[in-house]
Amino acid sequence: MDNPYWYSEKYSHVIDLAAIRLNAFHLMNIFLASQPLASEHRLDDPEDNLANLHWEFYRTEITRLLINIAIYTRIFDDQMKSGEYQNKYLKYCARVDTRDYTSIFQENGENQEKFNVREACNKIIHAETVRPLFERGDFTHFTIDEMDNLDEDYDWWYLTGEIEMTASRKIKGETVNWFVNLFVPAYIETVIDLISFKTDE
Repeated sequence: MDNPYWYSEKYSHVIDLAAIRLNAFHLMNIFLASQPLASEHRLDDPEDNLANLHWEFYRTEITRLLINIAIYTRIFDDQMKSGEYQNKYLKYCARVDTRDYTSIFQENGENQEKFNVREACNKIIHAETVRPLFERGDFTHFTIDEMDNLDEDYDWWYLTGEIEMTASRKIKGETVNWFVNLFVPAYIETVIDLISFKTDE
């Protein structure tokens, strides 16, 4: 048998598109579960196991899934843009990448144009602060084990599906501070569109 190394000259990273989709599924579930969970459980109750699971893992899981999706999507994008179908892929990107997954993008406090999915991935990878946004529940909280016992004075909070990110970068020797508000559902939808590119269509 010959050394397999000699057959790998043009090999690159193998991108598991199903893994990207699965991570997107898990990330969306964290946000979609937040409101019903928070409306029926006290997240600050140390004896509530379901609430504790959410509170213990939501930040680490959001970080892990965001970074995984961003890195794999960025590599996929690189491979497509330098590969055999680059022209077809670029036209596809122009059609599906609507840039509608940021509500705010600022540099040094000034609003900037919305960016594409590649730049969104870069922002996720390079972010120095990552802060999921919460919103106060707008109806009365109740405990699922005590359906008739409404917690009228209890303020409960749930994840909105938005994440604020900040960092800084150097441009021509000058420090530029940037701020992004990422719409997670819209970002994920665009990522799924992007990796659904078909070479034979």
